[in-house]
Amino acid sequence: MKLRKIIVILIGTLLLLSCKTTQIKNSGITTSLLGVVYDKKSNPVQNAIITITNTQGVVIKSVNTDIDGKFLIPELTFGSYLVGVSGDNFLDTTVDLDHYDIESILIIRLQSFSDLIYLLEEELKEKENSMALKTIEKLNKIDKKDIYFNYLKAIYLIKTDNKEEAINILKELKSGNYKYVDLLLEDLKDDKEVN
Repeated sequence: MKLRKIIVILIGTLLLLSCKTTQIKNSGITTSLLGVVYDKKSNPVQNAIITITNTQGVVIKSVNTDIDGKFLIPELTFGSYLVGVSGDNFLDTTVDLDHYDIESILIIRLQSFSDLIYLLEEELKEKENSMALKTIEKLNKIDKKDIYFNYLKAIYLIKTDNKEEAINILKELKSGNYKYVDLLLEDLKDDKEVN
């Protein structure tokens, strides 16, 4: 009998709490959303563009981060949102936000171009070609014309037996008079003559 009372009380409490949560979600309450954007090394990202989009895909608000990487979205109604973040030389990022807490602070970390270049160098060194391809795809979204990135992409193509494509990339870079490009092209030329 005692167990039955405890179960009934627990079920009642859970029902009350779920009703309260539904009321909060549909209440139309608005509060400010404070957030901060950092890079991988915890440095603030200045002038990142923050875009708040509702679940129907409508942009609600767009703001920029300040010198400390902070942003404020005033009067944001409780609800679910997508937060898009973009910044110069950073990979664009989107995060889901369930905004139902008046005291929450949204912290977002972005991957910089230089972080991804370093990652690609490590992946090529460790022969992690599938991971390197994913990193190349990310880098393409930031700056596909960067000379050193294209040099690394050519190395990836060589490692994955796409030498003709690598040679084409290196020939485009050759006009910049980069000695390391000339050396790699010579190695490929010598390799081709041997085969």
